[in-house]
Amino acid sequence: MTLAAAIFPIPKLPIPNSPFPIPQYQLSTINIMKIKHMVNLHKGLCFPLILGLMIIYHNFTIGPLVYLALHGTYGFLWLLKDRIYPDKQWEEEIPTLTGIIGFFTLGLYSGV
Repeated sequence: MTLAAAIFPIPKLPIPNSPFPIPQYQLSTINIMKIKHMVNLHKGLCFPLILGLMIIYHNFTIGPLVYLALHGTYGFLWLLKDRIYPDKQWEEEIPTLTGIIGFFTLGLYSGV
């Protein structure tokens, strides 16, 4: 059992009196993304998101520029590190719904 399946157990949903032979899939077995995809997408989108907010609000003062430089550089270096030295712990496959929830949870944590 994977860590994600242990944390988010999803029961098998039966379809009562179905005239069609619909295969019963357990949602937690549909693993099409890895944990690293969720984290890398979040860190990689920091630069375009911050730059977009600066353009929308016409705010190019020193504070937002420093914030953009720090977070943009950190996101770029994170993606570079992942390509050069991939971490085996981030290779675990997770359900798509868990990845989406995790992505928005990271957004609440980082405040971006």
